[in-house]
Amino acid sequence: MTAKNPRCWFAVFLITAFFVSVGARLPGVAQAGQKDLQKLTVGYTPISGATLPFFIAVEEKIFERHGFEALPVFMGGSPLVNSAILAGEFPIGFTGGGGVISSRLAGSDLIVIGTPLKS
Repeated sequence: MTAKNPRCWFAVFLITAFFVSVGARLPGVAQAGQKDLQKLTVGYTPISGATLPFFIAVEEKIFERHGFEALPVFMGGSPLVNSAILAGEFPIGFTGGGGVISSRLAGSDLIVIGTPLKS
């Protein structure tokens, strides 16, 4: 390239600026002023189609886009997840509604925020 051709230099500048801007947005690259992710341990119980949205969100790092690092922990059943939440081990759990209802009837203060299935 010679200095006589400004179009060539302009094209090189645009290509370089494009790759620098794309490289700055790659996952895993720390940004200036980037906040640390808040760790969120989530107890889950049924391994079925109902948990598919949760696992897709974990694998696609949707939680990380919103400032959370989700750590899924498998528990053997809804009563175990409910007990762990009541004991303060997990802030939230992904479990069936039946366990929450029976726990609520027994006097706990658990609530259902949402469900991935139609009721």
